[in-house]
Amino acid sequence: MKNARLLMGLVLLASMIFTPGAWAESDKGDSGKLKGWHAFYAKELNMTDEQVEQYRQMLAKREAAEAKWKSENKEKYEAAKKAADEAKASGDKEAYKKAKEAYYAAKKDKDDANKAYEEEFESMLTPEQKGKKMGLTLYNSVKWTTKKADLTSEQEAKIKEMAIAEGATLKDAKGKELHQAKAAFKEKVLSEVLTAEQREALGNKGKGKPEKAMKEKKEKKEKAAKAKKEKKDKE
Repeated sequence: MKNARLLMGLVLLASMIFTPGAWAESDKGDSGKLKGWHAFYAKELNMTDEQVEQYRQMLAKREAAEAKWKSENKEKYEAAKKAADEAKASGDKEAYKKAKEAYYAAKKDKDDANKAYEEEFESMLTPEQKGKKMGLTLYNSVKWTTKKADLTSEQEAKIKEMAIAEGATLKDAKGKELHQAKAAFKEKVLSEVLTAEQREALGNKGKGKPEKAMKEKKEKKEKAAKAKKEKKDKE
């Protein structure tokens, strides 16, 4: 179960890393040319010169907005995050609820700017490019989480092929639907592409799914918090 939770966490981390908005200013060279994941997107999605230029301008605008947000809100944001973490650790649900609201409020402008950036990026892509972008995200997230499995080049090619095909059906997926689709794709790769020895190396024998592990973790934490509160009330 511990390994399953770890793998699920890595999927979420990879999902954050492998999105165009997750990269910082260092991914754009001094000449203004795209670098890193941005350059990878441009090449893999076969962007036109016009799209590349539009992409570059979007990044510059987003980076300027983020720098401004950090200069004005960094201390407030960090304080709100710390308060939320402490309230969560205390087991006081009411305090955590209020602290979490304050945390979300502190980062609302940043979240809104990122959302606007992502929407603008998506709007410049063709339907075919959107599907391939989703496929590349699926491919890289699974490749990240299966690093310890020491995949062969044939397996990597197979996973990429599967991911591109899957991405075409998920180009408009969002929220819960997208989250569930990513988890399902990872499970499909584990069962259809990896060997038993590779699954063993990842601590996953194919028994149980990440969603079950996460649900059990949530139930355990809620039970512990309830017991702590009941004990405190009796005192």
